[in-house]
Amino acid sequence: MSIVLGNQMVSPSYGGVVKSWNGMKGFGFIASDGFGGDVMFSKKDLAEDLREVQGKFLQGKAVAFDAVEGVDGRMKATAVQLVMVEGQAVAGMIKSYSEKNGYGFINSTAMGGEDLRFQNRDIPQAAMGANIIGQLVTFQVKTRPDGKMMACQLQFQSGQTAQRFSQLGFPDGMAHNPSPKGFGKGGMKGGGGGGGMMTGMVKTFSEKNGYGFITAPGQQSDIKFGQSDLAGGAVSSGTQVSFSVAYLPDGRVQAKNVQVAGGGDGGGGGGSYGGGGGGGG
Repeated sequence: MSIVLGNQMVSPSYGGVVKSWNGMKGFGFIASDGFGGDVMFSKKDLAEDLREVQGKFLQGKAVAFDAVEGVDGRMKATAVQLVMVEGQAVAGMIKSYSEKNGYGFINSTAMGGEDLRFQNRDIPQAAMGANIIGQLVTFQVKTRPDGKMMACQLQFQSGQTAQRFSQLGFPDGMAHNPSPKGFGKGGMKGGGGGGGMMTGMVKTFSEKNGYGFITAPGQQSDIKFGQSDLAGGAVSSGTQVSFSVAYLPDGRVQAKNVQVAGGGDGGGGGGSYGGGGGGGG
């Protein structure tokens, strides 16, 4: 498998597992049986579509790489790329996307440079209606009934990118896509750092562990919240709640200011976006 690094086409010769990666400092280490110790690599040695991934994403991932001897006599990894492992997320760059047609394509070195199709329901809700071509993302791979592979559950690699699209999309960006699937009429209400208020249903909460998860329409996965994010003590499974959203450095969504949805029993199995009680204003 070859990748483009700078202006050169290279074919990594070794295999290993990422032991650690510090995105802030721009370096990490690979454990490989082909070497006596861990092999260091830097951000510039990553494939182009990996340049914004965060530590938790890379750690434990299988990689292929080349190696050169550094000035200190120790080996250094170059041309580092992910190896596709079933069930693990991979990285890529959005090559094209048509909101009108409802799909686009991602190019990924982990997939041998193959373009994978994705549907508009698989992009982060905050990016609805925005230009996402050229953005670096992580994603899951699934096999369609016809045997072709498809990208799903896209997440931006950079938390800053996710935050930027959030600020565009909630509520201002809704002008580009006023009623995407999963949103009530008029889009998401509210404001604040992560992008307004949402409502949903508590799936689980553990006082012992100090965190829980909320199921919300339009979200590919459950949204985590901590005990410190609760506005009024503990909640139980099935409780309808309203909350604001914030983006973590790895692009995931976390619930903040979680409070029981105002007044009634919440109804409607899972809630909906919009103003309903407790802080939608």
